[in-house]
Amino acid sequence: PSQIKIIDGMPYHFDAHPLDKPKASGGSRIQPGLERYPVSQELSKEEQQKYQTPYYQDDFAFPKPVEVMKQIIFANFNPDSLVVDFFAGSGTTGQAVLELNREDGGKRQFIL
Repeated sequence: PSQIKIIDGMPYHFDAHPLDKPKASGGSRIQPGLERYPVSQELSKEEQQKYQTPYYQDDFAFPKPVEVMKQIIFANFNPDSLVVDFFAGSGTTGQAVLELNREDGGKRQFIL
């Protein structure tokens, strides 16, 4: 069922989204391929320590882990997408795109 809500004087139309249904009734919060890179997966201790080295702390205070970026890109972009990272920093997004292309034969491009 859809509904219209008034927020700050503006009407907004909301549809019941299939992702909000329980999985048993036809809804799912998992898109195809997300099992491969589960977003809820935590970084291993080794990966956490890797980003706590002086190299990363001095140059880039908050680097994005490559595995997390791969999960995000895989879940949200097609294999031939253009990925733009306006806050490129250490280039993690570009590295994630290159690694994903190598793994699945995608033709993603990136702009940092």
